[in-house]
Amino acid sequence: ASQRSTLARHNSTRAAAPRSNFERRVEIRKPGRHPKYEGYTRGWADSGPDFVHMRTALEAERSRLSGRFEAARKLYQRAAARAREQQFPNHPALIHERHARLLLALRRDSEAELTMREAVALYREWGAVPKADALVRELNLTS
Repeated sequence: ASQRSTLARHNSTRAAAPRSNFERRVEIRKPGRHPKYEGYTRGWADSGPDFVHMRTALEAERSRLSGRFEAARKLYQRAAARAREQQFPNHPALIHERHARLLLALRRDSEAELTMREAVALYREWGAVPKADALVRELNLTS
């Protein structure tokens, strides 16, 4: 079977499976604003370039939770690029993984596969081989 059909099967299986308690809690939780924590990340991002990508990644998550998927996609891309510029080995991997999961949820399987493969490669480059292997098994990616 092609890779595309494997990811599509993953999506359809996930959609048909009963939701876990965690997933129900996440659905119920409203993506509200937390001014105290936003102030922290804004201050950190303003005081140095090391935190800009983290703030952008948090904005991407907030956009995803608010249903602003196109904004989230752009923010994930910007955050990953910025993290690479700052030479953080692990942050781009996590950001690509989160972006790929959004793409899977949006049924953009080809893009999701490419983005997840990038996450897997970055996790391996960082030395997180078990994490990379777990993603490969979970999504049935082939080398």
